[in-house]
Amino acid sequence: KNMGGIVSRQRKEQQRKNKSSVAKVNERDLQEYYESEIEETHLEKYARALVVDVSKFNRKMLSRTINDFFSEVVQAEDGLEAIKHVENSIAVKKPFDIIFMDSIMPNMGGIEATAKIRALGYSSLIIGVTGDITEEDAEKFVKCGVNDVMLKPLLLPHFESILIDLKAMKAG
Repeated sequence: KNMGGIVSRQRKEQQRKNKSSVAKVNERDLQEYYESEIEETHLEKYARALVVDVSKFNRKMLSRTINDFFSEVVQAEDGLEAIKHVENSIAVKKPFDIIFMDSIMPNMGGIEATAKIRALGYSSLIIGVTGDITEEDAEKFVKCGVNDVMLKPLLLPHFESILIDLKAMKAG
């Protein structure tokens, strides 16, 4: 079920600005940024998040970004592995609060994996996180069930807006 998320013009414009300014940032710089920004954030902690990305570096950085907001952050390197984690989480009645899904991955990409995860009955947020995406690709991602599509790297102001959406979904 699509929860009404569409790539917002405002977010896309901000992401375009951020993309050009952070394209050549190294891991240490990103970690310092995340640590300084996260200390100033006062959002509640959620239980579980799943980070799905083909790049170990991207999984590590996004996991570090969100670690202070979730009790557990699980990583998967492709869509097949993500589906297995979601199936297991449903079986043990500990579903993920949110999934961050890369678009292009080996074995199974994010669009196909998202559709299969939604077919399993997963109804919480799925955020498509990608390095580059056209409007057409974003629409395909949304049609398969993601709530929003964001460009990498996911910076704290973007993440905070996602947490606000998650909080509203949990409350409603």
